Formats: sequence, C-alpha cells, structure tokens
Amino acid sequence: MPVQIKRKPRENMYSLLRRFKDVFKKSRVSYLTRQNMRYEKPINKARIKKDALRRKYNREKRQYQIRVGEISEEPIIQGRQNKKR
Repeated sequence: MPVQIKRKPRENMYSLLRRFKDVFKKSRVSYLTRQNMRYEKPINKARIKKDALRRKYNREKRQYQIRVGEISEEPIIQGRQNKKR
C-alpha cells in the first residue's frame, strides 16, 4: 500500500511534492490509517436498523410537535449558552 513516485527528468522538487500529495490523497492511505487508529466493535444489522427507526421516530415526533405548537422551532442548545457580554 505504500505510495511511490519517481522523479521525472528536469522536474523540480515543488512539482514532485505536489504530485506526491495528489497521489497520496487519491490512495486513501491517510484515511485508512486514521480509521484503524481506534477499534470499533462490529454492530449487527438489526441494531443499525433499530437505531435508524428510533431516529426517524424522534424526528417525526419533533416535527409534529412543532407543527401543533407544543414546542418552538428554535434549536435546543446543550451545554453553555452563548451569553452577550
């Protein structure tokens, strides 16, 4: 999986470096290494589907509450509030 670039005759280092960066980005080496830095437990398909259905239900419930007027359309901000100084 290593990325290899051969220097063309009469090519300066800046263009060689630019070509290397392009090839490196297209090879997805950095993406795969970042992905493998942490271990994620495999999730079965039933759990993925269940989580998706739960998110869909919550989204529809919130839209209904906004439509009926039970809650306002302003987003809920968790954590510190942005206070004017």
